[in-house]
Amino acid sequence: RTKLVANANVAPTKDFIFTRGKEGGKTAPARTEFLRSLVSQLKELPAEEASIKYLGEGMFANMIILGASWRLGLVPVSREALMEAVRLNNVRVESNQHAILLGASLVNHPELMEDEAPQELRLHDYQKRLVDYHDETYAKSYMDCLAPLLEAASKIDNGPSASLSSQAARIGYRMFAIKDEFEVARLFTLPSFKQRIDEEFHHQGKIKLPLAPPFLPGIDQLTGRPAKRQFGPWILKIMALLAKFRRHRFSRWNLLARTKERQLELAWRNKFTQNISVLASNLRLDNIQHALEVLEAFDHVRGFGPVKMGRMEEAEIMLADALERFHKPPQKDEAA
Repeated sequence: RTKLVANANVAPTKDFIFTRGKEGGKTAPARTEFLRSLVSQLKELPAEEASIKYLGEGMFANMIILGASWRLGLVPVSREALMEAVRLNNVRVESNQHAILLGASLVNHPELMEDEAPQELRLHDYQKRLVDYHDETYAKSYMDCLAPLLEAASKIDNGPSASLSSQAARIGYRMFAIKDEFEVARLFTLPSFKQRIDEEFHHQGKIKLPLAPPFLPGIDQLTGRPAKRQFGPWILKIMALLAKFRRHRFSRWNLLARTKERQLELAWRNKFTQNISVLASNLRLDNIQHALEVLEAFDHVRGFGPVKMGRMEEAEIMLADALERFHKPPQKDEAA
């Protein structure tokens, strides 16, 4: 029978939500049990988290899974053969080799993922990133949003309460750091981006960016989504200029904020802040798990354009179901 090594950080797909009924709204543990029922052996690893923690970015998750699969005997080649294959591919050789070895180590040493940074340090990091994203006032609004829930969770002496605080901080950062045109421009014009490109491609070739700016018309006939156009390195100069105006993203002069996608993203962020207050006001020991499900619904929204809008529709269903479970009154013990 089939043996599966899975990335525990993967969100459910649209098909998983809509074609499997209530299975799509399950929490991560329930999804694990569902997958376990389909295979003879299941091993889950937080591959994306491990990739970010040890290699600085999440793109090495697949190589971590490959390393774990090799350690479990599911890839019948030697370690030397794996390392040589990566070397011959000649793309981020050292990082990919480290990712494979990290995946192999995680199989027998899951404690490698347990030494997380203290919550105060993680919050400080998110706050610092939001200062770069917009400004100090915006970063403070993120902290103010989370404060009531973090305080409520701290009063509950239970393991899931720590997980709730951690997830709220991480997902809250994603809700506030919307990948709009200003942020994309800022990230593409960071000196570290050019440095990585030069290191990976050895200063050869020219940069071409496939982009679909919302102010340019056109629909891709194959996908039905906004058509992408190739932009040469000259676009980076325009991006650098755009990035300098990022602190005006919430002003009335920002015409880019008037698109439907940006309006929905801001509304979704505002809904997150409202629900954080709801969770904080009604948090109990018996509904912490359902509070995590509420956060999972917000975390489900990813991607750009039509992809993101589609996932937002799915997340609305997940959110409504999770809130209903969260608000259920505690069950009273039956009299003996």
